[in-house]
Amino acid sequence: MKKILVIAIFLSTIFVSCKKSSPTNNPSSDSKGVYAAGREGITARYWKNSVKVDLTDGSKIADASSITVVNNDVYVAGYEYSAANKAQAKYWKNGTAVNLSDGTKNAYANSIAVSGTDVYVAGYEMNAAGISVAKYWKNGVSTALTDGSRGAVANAIFILGTDVYVSGFEYNAAGKSVAKYWKNGSAIILTDGTKNAYANCLFVSGTDVYVGGDEANAAGRIYAKYWKNGVETIVGDGVLDGTATAIVVKGSDVFVTIGDAFATSGASAQAKSKYWKNGVVVNLSDGTRPEYASSIFIVGSDVYVGGSAFINTTGSPVYAAKYWKNGVATLLTDAGKNAQVRSIFIVQ
Repeated sequence: MKKILVIAIFLSTIFVSCKKSSPTNNPSSDSKGVYAAGREGITARYWKNSVKVDLTDGSKIADASSITVVNNDVYVAGYEYSAANKAQAKYWKNGTAVNLSDGTKNAYANSIAVSGTDVYVAGYEMNAAGISVAKYWKNGVSTALTDGSRGAVANAIFILGTDVYVSGFEYNAAGKSVAKYWKNGSAIILTDGTKNAYANCLFVSGTDVYVGGDEANAAGRIYAKYWKNGVETIVGDGVLDGTATAIVVKGSDVFVTIGDAFATSGASAQAKSKYWKNGVVVNLSDGTRPEYASSIFIVGSDVYVGGSAFINTTGSPVYAAKYWKNGVATLLTDAGKNAQVRSIFIVQ
């Protein structure tokens, strides 16, 4: 029941943003570069400077949703199917897996953050009644954010000092998804529950809390937006349905990646990879084929965006993992298998 953030063949989830991570301290020359986490086929992996690092052996379905690099250690959150054919939430530190769930019930790790020696992972796990419980794990110990009476998902986590912020959604009694975030376990509701809404990504700057996601309007169209301290700003173009997939704040600048869905038909309806900065939409693709932006990282004046792009082939459609630096694209995979970048992190 995890919400699909970009309407294609992929599940959601993303950094600097949705997949908030801690900054790198004292990086060695060996750790510097562009890190992008995601999947190719059914294999969870990350790429460092375009070189792939497999986290799973490809024998079971797996995915990597979030990446951060701290003190030269690489942390990646995701899941891998267990022997019981259930998604098992886990993270990898330098390629070594740490299981967060026991593999008997579906569980997903959507976002990772590291603070000092503590590792925080946000996600959700199904309970005995088959209802998803939003939660986060600190050093492998879980904290439930919802009581399990209604479905809920935690999509992103951000640590600031001793405060733990988690964004996500929970269904209400009317069956509508309500966007919200939790601060130290206490819920702050962002929408009124009359229309479906989702909180996908999160960034905290000082005392300001930014949450990105989407909400349906009265006509059922889905608009990308973010909330700053509960006050919304629409970032979608009003033509294509969309969602905010990642958010990051630098000084007074707010950057939001927008994942669009198809509108009606024709080339003009193709989803574009794009981000929004202070009210201006920056297109990374021309719309002649579907492309998706799922994550963002800012270094100085450089803007890195991770996502995927459709590659035309003579057979079945294939999406390739891709990232853009200041609008210039780098493909990480070919047309062999479907792939996507879900999270991007830069070490200088």
